[in-house]
Amino acid sequence: METIKITDKNGASFDLRLYNGIQFPAFSKGDLKTRADSFKNIKVREDDVFIASYPKAGKHWVYEITNMLLTGKVDFMTSYATSGSLGETSFEEMKSPRILVSHLLFKDFPTDIKSKKCRVIYINRNMKDCAVSFYCHMKKMADEWGYNGTFEGFLPIFMSGQVPYGSWFEHTKQWEAALQEQSHLSMLHLKYEDMKSDLLMNVRRIAKFLGVEENEELFEQIVEKCDFKKMKTSGTFGTPWKSLTKDGTSPICRKGEVGDWKNWLTVAQNEEFDETYNKEMKDSKFVFQFTL
Repeated sequence: METIKITDKNGASFDLRLYNGIQFPAFSKGDLKTRADSFKNIKVREDDVFIASYPKAGKHWVYEITNMLLTGKVDFMTSYATSGSLGETSFEEMKSPRILVSHLLFKDFPTDIKSKKCRVIYINRNMKDCAVSFYCHMKKMADEWGYNGTFEGFLPIFMSGQVPYGSWFEHTKQWEAALQEQSHLSMLHLKYEDMKSDLLMNVRRIAKFLGVEENEELFEQIVEKCDFKKMKTSGTFGTPWKSLTKDGTSPICRKGEVGDWKNWLTVAQNEEFDETYNKEMKDSKFVFQFTL
């Protein structure tokens, strides 16, 4: 376990915690080695539900929806179990069905996942909006885990993967490969942009995937509850994070818009971004919406 400092071209910096090749946020709680290892070696249960995403791609959003569907109650959760950062609950102590969330690569997920009948939900989001949201998140964070530089300084760092949980390219390509090659696993692929376009339809998709009976009244209540403005200060979006930010507000929900990157990237930055993106993703079958 070591702490590394990432510095941009202008001298602004932030810290990361490095363990077993994984770049965790500097604010990660407690013994990160023990937590990461316990996640990798967790005894997977048949009714476990795993939720995976790159940071700022909708993990918390799907987490709350999944919990509401499984419990039949339209209530936000107050704590959650994860492979790092703010995990507050012991994996083994959790009652079934467990919902386990992570930003890790597929290769760093529990070994047992390949031999059990658990379910895996993977959600991804276009890289440009991820970059902007990641920057705004890091700007809100306090102390050495926050970043005080400019978006211009942050963008090359993000593109090179020197951020918590590493490269968007590596993460996205590895999970795409898992979806293609691990056909024996029960996996659902969600797109952030699709959920923004039609949340009700995607709540129905998640419910069907989880084996939840059709209940249109419940589904509509979940859509109403999981509006971004309501989620911003509630459940796992709010309280657990407030002590880590400069202004005491949660960094999890900001705008939640598709295409906000247009307000941030200059023409030159966008052209350079596209050149790198097209090179890295030339073999990918994923199609992303960068605007709605």
